[in-house]
Amino acid sequence: MRMICHPESPTSANSQWLEKDLLVEAKRKIPTEKFLTPLLVRTTRQVNVCFMKFLNHGIQWWRRSVFLLRKPRNTTTIESFDTPPTGNSVTISIAVSARNGMPYLEECIASILRAGEGLDAVVHYADACSSDASVDCARRLLGDDQVNVEEDEGWGDAINRIFSKSTGDIFGAIGADDMLAPDSLMHVSRAFAENPGARWAIGLYEIIDEQNRPIRRFHCAYKNFAIRHFRRPWLMAENIIPNVSFFIRRDFREEVGEMLLERETLANDYDYFIRCAKRARPLIIPHVLGRWRYHRTSQSGRNMHRMSRDAWKVCRSHTRNPIYLAANALCSLRNALLFDKVG
Repeated sequence: MRMICHPESPTSANSQWLEKDLLVEAKRKIPTEKFLTPLLVRTTRQVNVCFMKFLNHGIQWWRRSVFLLRKPRNTTTIESFDTPPTGNSVTISIAVSARNGMPYLEECIASILRAGEGLDAVVHYADACSSDASVDCARRLLGDDQVNVEEDEGWGDAINRIFSKSTGDIFGAIGADDMLAPDSLMHVSRAFAENPGARWAIGLYEIIDEQNRPIRRFHCAYKNFAIRHFRRPWLMAENIIPNVSFFIRRDFREEVGEMLLERETLANDYDYFIRCAKRARPLIIPHVLGRWRYHRTSQSGRNMHRMSRDAWKVCRSHTRNPIYLAANALCSLRNALLFDKVG
């Protein structure tokens, strides 16, 4: 407030000086009140916004990384049955590829033929110019029309060639040393026939040794639990899907594309599963569909450490989430140590 003094008052001079001092002081305070305070307010708001964004991203990463164990929406509840499915049945094409697949190839093809009895199932075998009796064994069991002998660039290249020539509705692929479980194709046919909107499906599996004895029961139970409660974050953390229990529709396979070659990565099946999971949720078949054999002469047995490194590289090519990458690195190290010894 401006002070008004009488001109004749003895204190008028002092009052004028006091008024000048107050005006000077007020002018000094104007920049502080006009600029500094709003700057502090804006800075505080920006800090709060940045903190909330950081907190929101952290919560989203946490939600994506925590595996919610509620029942998946696309889970089949197929009851056991003894007769083949009737009605809208589907044609299943199973691809088998090998180089020197003996002595397990005969058991592999025989298990597929038993699983496909009474169904519209076809087995295609691709041989990479084996030096053992693999070609003769395959021709004896399947016939000349279902056997193709030519050089390839590995398992992925052979599977791509078979699928490009196959005419089935559902595709599946297994290694020459693996086996299909009895009635597995019956469960697959029934699942896809009853769920026409399903694009791809996965089921449970077992791990066996050279004598067909179950091994790694705890590890297999853990993977089957992960399959039953499938979530894409879990798949990003590690490959929980065995190729012996993986089946895909023909049109969806054309949408996803071909598998990578071994010269690009040994974890080409893992890359393919992630590409499928990004486009559609899988159909879960709660039955044992395949038996995956682990032995020293298999590709997994010879190259487990490289496959673990390639799996992490595949994960990094699909995501930059540090939680997924760290979890995948730990799981890859665990698998390399777990399967270092057979038994």
